[in-house]
Amino acid sequence: MNRRAFLVAALALPSLAQAAPDRREYLRAHREWTRKLVLYWEGSTALFVRVTLLEPGFRAFLAEERRRLLGADDADHAAFLERMASDGERFVEFVFSADSGMREAERFGVGDDKWNLRCSVDGRPQPLAAIDRVRRPSPLHQTLYPQQNQWSELWIARFERQAPGGGDVLLEFGGGFGNGACRWEA
Repeated sequence: MNRRAFLVAALALPSLAQAAPDRREYLRAHREWTRKLVLYWEGSTALFVRVTLLEPGFRAFLAEERRRLLGADDADHAAFLERMASDGERFVEFVFSADSGMREAERFGVGDDKWNLRCSVDGRPQPLAAIDRVRRPSPLHQTLYPQQNQWSELWIARFERQAPGGGDVLLEFGGGFGNGACRWEA
């Protein structure tokens, strides 16, 4: 392809020129809403997590990035926004990637053989509703949650919201190899 044809083709695709700034804006928001926690046990990494809190401030960026990536029409985008708003009112949600150098430390939930998760908003406990491993992350998962990599697994944790959002959020991880917390301040 000659230079002139290349320039004409590049000008014909203004959405590509706009994609980079939009992606950078999303990644900046993702970093602001993501925390990292590393727990060590006898010289090994017992737990390495990167946790993203899905609160309204981040959900708006997430919805726009999804719309941009999928080229979603207005009806699809509106339905997604409605579902996100409904989930945000009912749950305190987290998406996290988890990795461990110890085979027996790769499970989450309730029990002595797992990493237990506890969430509180403004010091008020929020009951665990569900925790699920994303067994086969789609390309959309991988793009929206860049904390997930080839060594980690992607998880989604939901806690029943006991009060309206907007407060300080604390997510604690505890298990047989130690404990630690991630904090988001309002």
